[in-house]
Amino acid sequence: ALLSVPILWLGLRTAVRRRGDPDAPVARARRAARRALRRDLAGAKTASEQARALQRFLAARTGESPQAWVGRDPLAWTRASATPRLSEEVAKSLRDITARLDERAWARGDAAVDAAEIERTADAVMGGGL
Repeated sequence: ALLSVPILWLGLRTAVRRRGDPDAPVARARRAARRALRRDLAGAKTASEQARALQRFLAARTGESPQAWVGRDPLAWTRASATPRLSEEVAKSLRDITARLDERAWARGDAAVDAAEIERTADAVMGGGL
């Protein structure tokens, strides 16, 4: 009985670690991405700040750098992926919000978009498996 407890613990720990280290910085950033997005959007006053917050969120969820999401077409990215991570509908809504943020940042005086709309898109992205 005394030997079974450590063996059981090692077995469970091995099973958890096979799926990745839950305490790794990347895994913690992925879990905290939604809270960080909400905090960043609350402080964002312009569309360009909101776009950077969304890029940081997407980077944390995918394990990439935020710069990887600058100018990326989420729909083309999803279609090009060997195993699509997002449905086409979610990828289109993500593409639409990033396009609106870019348009406002570059052609409309950098006026902010409704933060609730960005948060809804982020929720759809997380629900879509990203």
